[in-house]
Amino acid sequence: MLIAIGLLVVGPAFVTATSPTDGGSNGRSLLATREAQRTAAFVAARNAEIDASLAAYETRRSEEFAAARNAEIDASLAAYETRRSEEFAAARNAEIEISLANDEAQRSAIAFAEARNAEIEAAIAAYDSQRRTKLAKNRNAEIVSIAVYRALRRELETGSIDVDQKTTMQTPGPVSAQIAGADDCAAMADAARAIQFATATARVDEHDKPALDALAVIAKRCTGVSIEIHGHADASGPARANERLSERRAKSVAAYLIARGVDARRLVRIGHGEAAPIAPNDTPENRARNRRIEFTLKDDDSRSGPVGDSETPLLIPSGRS
Repeated sequence: MLIAIGLLVVGPAFVTATSPTDGGSNGRSLLATREAQRTAAFVAARNAEIDASLAAYETRRSEEFAAARNAEIDASLAAYETRRSEEFAAARNAEIEISLANDEAQRSAIAFAEARNAEIEAAIAAYDSQRRTKLAKNRNAEIVSIAVYRALRRELETGSIDVDQKTTMQTPGPVSAQIAGADDCAAMADAARAIQFATATARVDEHDKPALDALAVIAKRCTGVSIEIHGHADASGPARANERLSERRAKSVAAYLIARGVDARRLVRIGHGEAAPIAPNDTPENRARNRRIEFTLKDDDSRSGPVGDSETPLLIPSGRS
């Protein structure tokens, strides 16, 4: 619009400068008309160019705006997708961590339960072992009492005991009698079966002393035999230590019998350690069977045989190894 106005202002000066010098009004009028037409055409053409230029400019601006807007939208979508991916990854990682924590808690609970069950089983096994030991001691005490009673009754029936000669033996329980010499060695086996040792020691337990007392009295009456005392151990610990422990146990039993009047020359003490098991050393029960004392009688004719049994030695449970 500004350009068109400028042309209109300049036009008359141009016409004035180029008009013919004739003095006729018609000629001047015709020139003016032609100049006006030329100016109008020029202005129209120029305006058309300006409109086209403006239209092209607007088109370019629209395209650039659209491209910029599309770029902004694409960037926004990309950022949104990135945030979504990060949020999804964070949520998934949180789920995985929770799952791992739950698995760890379950494993810990299972391990605790297994350990607790093992403790309970060990406690039950220990209780059963103690209960069996107690029952065995009670039963052995009864056997000792019965054996001594039978020996006394046999001597009273045969008249070989003199009630005026006071040789008194204290037995476990209520049985107490006066015994003189007799020839009944079979009762020794029943008396000896009551002997047991405490865990990992060769000391004679107080509960077993009455049984050894009964054994000593009967052994003194079996004057025609020698007594071999065999100590054994299981395979727990070093072999040399187990051998020494079995020797100490055999010596401990022999010393007690000697203190009760048995002739030391009739006692033979032998320690075998873990060399002669009667069961595999694979369970507590089997190891307990291997912790034992065996007695063997030998008469003057060198005929040997286990006490109270014609085929197997007498087995005496002892300590831990």
